[in-house]
Amino acid sequence: MQKYFFGIVTLILISACKHELEQPSWNTQWTVPIAHSSLSIHQLQQDSIVSWDTLENNNLQLVYQQELFQQAMDSLLNIPGKSKLGQVKRNLNYITNRLYDSRDWTYNMAVVNYDYGTRVLERYKKDPKKWQDKAKQSQYLKNAIKLFKLTIRYDKLYLTPYQNLAYIYQELGDENKAQKYLKQFKKRRDELLRSFDATTDGFDREGTIFRIHLGTFGEYEAPADMFDEPFLITVPINERQTSYLAGMFEKFSEAKEYLNKMREKGYEVTMKAYKNGDDIDF
Repeated sequence: MQKYFFGIVTLILISACKHELEQPSWNTQWTVPIAHSSLSIHQLQQDSIVSWDTLENNNLQLVYQQELFQQAMDSLLNIPGKSKLGQVKRNLNYITNRLYDSRDWTYNMAVVNYDYGTRVLERYKKDPKKWQDKAKQSQYLKNAIKLFKLTIRYDKLYLTPYQNLAYIYQELGDENKAQKYLKQFKKRRDELLRSFDATTDGFDREGTIFRIHLGTFGEYEAPADMFDEPFLITVPINERQTSYLAGMFEKFSEAKEYLNKMREKGYEVTMKAYKNGDDIDF
């Protein structure tokens, strides 16, 4: 869904540019070959951006993969100078509710709304009471809260939104709601820790979600590529160790395929099953 957002921004940038036609030209639509060469299957095989595999029907499948565009979420707000905050505000206003259809996108946009909302309130930091009053009225902080809650609806075991909500409500002076989400965080964390000792029988059941436990690592031991895995969940064990879950599969076969993939990467993985956000021991 991010492509729609960045498409809108691109259209705005294009429409803002003015160009006077000084030397008109015409496209004749002629097609003329400018080079001739050949490419063998062995040359393709050696190319790092081409992967290939033999299918069950003995056909050969070639996949050409190359990154065309990359946009980090934090770049939306990584704009120096107060004069640029208006640009960020316009970007945020172009995003519609229809784009919030996935856990990670919704969570990232909650962070963006919170970051922008707090930046425009920095001038009130010297007066905590005034900052709190303004923060309670901020539409962007309200959006952040709404989107963090929506993130939890997408994934009840994703712990980070619970922590963020507890922190925001504490900033707003609402200790009751802050404690509410802190308790929910601890409850879900304990459920995840208990699930690490559970097993699954490999049968698909309605409402059941399979995840892969990637292991427990120290503060500087976690593999860097692990943080690119889909639906990653971090589970704090203590001040020094953290466990990680990845994937979110409704079918056991898909979870098993992902488990084998991570095992080939060197992870000591196990599969866990959850129903309605709660762990299951079949």
